[in-house]
Amino acid sequence: MVYIRRCSINEIRYDVRAERMIAAYAAECSIPDAQPQWDAYKAMEDSGVLVCFAADVDYNLVGFVSVIVARMPHHGKLVATVESIYASPEYREEGAGNQLMAAAEKFARGQGCVCLTYTARVGSRLETILALRAGCERSHEMFTKWF
Repeated sequence: MVYIRRCSINEIRYDVRAERMIAAYAAECSIPDAQPQWDAYKAMEDSGVLVCFAADVDYNLVGFVSVIVARMPHHGKLVATVESIYASPEYREEGAGNQLMAAAEKFARGQGCVCLTYTARVGSRLETILALRAGCERSHEMFTKWF
């Protein structure tokens, strides 16, 4: 059974499975040579901008989600953004990813955010899941110019 809990960024960082999961996440997202900036994550967490949740099975980390909450200067409203989300493939059918999404959504709602945004690579599994997820709508297109 998958158990979702709030956790610190360091719990993810120092978990023995983290390196493998982060590499798999980077591959799924087509991020070559991903190098998480742990000090930046920790500083964001310490300032109250970043919150993380873990998915555990038998006390073993099998997934994570990081959520950034910020007041948007353009309209003055709180907005939450899923910065990263990953569930190990062997626990996806047990609902680890959906439970992480639900935790992020519940947290954002509880903070008074007007929305929670996700980004997903075009054609990715996550894009398909979000397109079918109740309450999610495709609202903006994101364009990336790589340098």
